[in-house]
Amino acid sequence: MLKLSFPTRKLKGSLIKINDKYKNLEGRTLQTYGVTNKEGIVITGKDISDDTSNYTVVSGRAFVYNPYRINVGSIGLADDNFKGIVSPAYVVFKVKEDIHPEFLLLYLKSTLGINLIKWYGDRGGVRSALRFNDLEKIDFPDLSYQQQEKALKEIEQFIKVQEEFNTEIENQANYISKLRQSILQDAIQGKLVQQDLNDEPASELLKRIKSKKEQLIKEGKIKKEKNINVDNNPKIDIPRNWSICSIQDLSLKVTDGEHATPKRSNSGYFLLSARNITNQGLKLDNVDHVEEDEFNRIRQHCNPDKNDILISCSGSVGRVCLVDKDNFYVMVRSVAMIKLHNNICPEYLVYVLKSDFLQKQIEQSSKVTAQANLFLGKIIELQIPLPPVEEQTRIVEKVDELMKLCDKLEIENNNAQKYSSDLLQSIMQKYFTMEV
Repeated sequence: MLKLSFPTRKLKGSLIKINDKYKNLEGRTLQTYGVTNKEGIVITGKDISDDTSNYTVVSGRAFVYNPYRINVGSIGLADDNFKGIVSPAYVVFKVKEDIHPEFLLLYLKSTLGINLIKWYGDRGGVRSALRFNDLEKIDFPDLSYQQQEKALKEIEQFIKVQEEFNTEIENQANYISKLRQSILQDAIQGKLVQQDLNDEPASELLKRIKSKKEQLIKEGKIKKEKNINVDNNPKIDIPRNWSICSIQDLSLKVTDGEHATPKRSNSGYFLLSARNITNQGLKLDNVDHVEEDEFNRIRQHCNPDKNDILISCSGSVGRVCLVDKDNFYVMVRSVAMIKLHNNICPEYLVYVLKSDFLQKQIEQSSKVTAQANLFLGKIIELQIPLPPVEEQTRIVEKVDELMKLCDKLEIENNNAQKYSSDLLQSIMQKYFTMEV
């Protein structure tokens, strides 16, 4: 049983359930509505029955909620002149004169109200549902209508201040996001660290990589590559000792994962898909597995190892991360892998791929049908601003340093947002007791 720190009474006796059916309303056509946790009562185009005669009529000052969704705040209050209908799956009710409607709505959508809804709606099954008779059991602050009205006005004033504060927090979050991209943009244009004239030009590095790959092709260790036209006038300014090249120019292998349906198991080696690829690294809390035989079979084609780069290439395309371990993963076709030449700093290329300059290329290269897909032929054509080897390392060190500062700003901003939310709940609890 939940213990509350203020005097309460049950809602039973103060609520009136509404069961007026559309079929009993003559001579008027009404719009069908639903309820969301953010917008309250809204027009819906989903799951409308061909026969709405049994739908419930909702009039002004009535509450509407979904018994299975009210535990996430999905409840709405109709305006004074409202008239519409909702599915019979919804609960519709009004309040008597001892309850202030807006105060009850605020209470039910508060953290305390949500906890009470979950408590009284829990039946121990897969899905909890708050029926009307469960709603009547909820503990409500033992305040007069006038006290509820006073508390509501003062809480709303605080909410207005909080909304202004939250706008500032959101603006700060947007600023941090833009700051990250600004750092990456400076990094890939040679503006982040000082140029060193003693560094070997990137063009010489590309020559060595090309020579090495030609030798590997002769030895049959890698496949012959197709010809790619590199844009010699890309829409980005870079230093003179840098070069613009393609992903293919930098890589020894670019491939995607297993195309056939792998034989999954409950344990074993990790089988990665696009959902496991995030810009923060591999996410393995929801990952498939394969046994050793299947693992070895798939790795003949796609063998991601430490410092290889993985890209999500189906659905939400363009997320990028580094592989953290050798001989540990295989993947399905929604993931692409890039194995780099050993003179390319993998961390640098990850930062390049996360930049707006590359993300726009990826977006333009993604074929959109039912969902976006980034195919290997487009990946190898992506244009990369390439600095000398030594500068790649210096850039990564500087970007790492600046991104840590951004992380710190983000943590502070998130803490401010949580503090704002916690403070509101604390203020509301005090007003529920009229202690302030």
